[in-house]
Amino acid sequence: MPNIRIEPLKKIEYKNLINPVVDNPGLYFKYSQTGDILPKDRKSDKANTTIQYFNLNNKSLIERRKTVALQVKNFKDQLSLEKIIEIFGEFESFIRDIW
Repeated sequence: MPNIRIEPLKKIEYKNLINPVVDNPGLYFKYSQTGDILPKDRKSDKANTTIQYFNLNNKSLIERRKTVALQVKNFKDQLSLEKIIEIFGEFESFIRDIW
């Protein structure tokens, strides 16, 4: 595994990141069925910076989201959205987007 060094952010740079506690990720991101996170607006510095800084499209996360997408597809006719989120809640905004 490569040694990835994340540089600390300057205080002023925090405003350029999406905080899911404060910001609604659904306003900034769209998700593919294959597990990728994409900015809704390609020119959104906030979305692009967040994806890059937190490495949201690393292979492991993409594979986990892809697995969740398959599970959601399999259970969509049997369970409500809220029940699916309760079961697979780790990726709530992803589940809501692909629902």
